[in-house]
Amino acid sequence: MKTALYYLGTLAIGIIMATIIFAIAFPQRTESQGLQGGANASDCSIVSSSYVTVGAGASSQILAASSRRAYAVIEQPLAATNTVALNFGSAATLTSGIILSAGSASTTDPDRIEVGLNTPFAYTGAVNAITTIGSTTLRVIDCKY
Repeated sequence: MKTALYYLGTLAIGIIMATIIFAIAFPQRTESQGLQGGANASDCSIVSSSYVTVGAGASSQILAASSRRAYAVIEQPLAATNTVALNFGSAATLTSGIILSAGSASTTDPDRIEVGLNTPFAYTGAVNAITTIGSTTLRVIDCKY
């Protein structure tokens, strides 16, 4: 009887130790539901979301430089009828940079890009934009440490 209790106690201590080691090695992370994307909202201390109008006449800055940028999401709306060109660090032109395409009847997800220290594109400088015709409104989410 003592032997059985000894082995049961040893097994219980082993399970507890394994659980503690697992919890330390693989911490649980939660992702914010409202900030879709690859970065976790828990990595941010300041999050701002805004809509920025971009025109065709001249390049405009849509996101200021920040060395504390965990990530930023720049999103073209589904209903957009024109193309937006983004440039990183200098004035945007329609022939260079990243292109966010206009929406279409078959588009189900908005065209978007993620930049910042917690993304594959670890850019923290200013982002400028210009559109092909008239104007369009981009959604900009900026998450900073």
